Amino acid sequence: KIISGAAKIVKDAGWKIENVAVQLIGNKPKIGSRRQEAEKILSEAIGAPVSVGATTTDGLGLTGRGEGLAAIAHALISK
Repeated sequence: KIISGAAKIVKDAGWKIENVAVQLIGNKPKIGSRRQEAEKILSEAIGAPVSVGATTTDGLGLTGRGEGLAAIAHALISK
């Protein structure tokens, strides 16, 4: 609901979400087997194509120590 709500705010402001890229960051992020499922669910919630990827921080910080995960998302929007 949060993601679709955010997308609605963007659309109601007169903008169009063209696509979204999500990067998961962790010690050993393994999303390969569920990547397509995540992309489908997020795309449906946002109403635009979503790509999901993963990376590590080479042992640095809380994500590198395995204490948590982080996610960064970027959206391309247009009027």
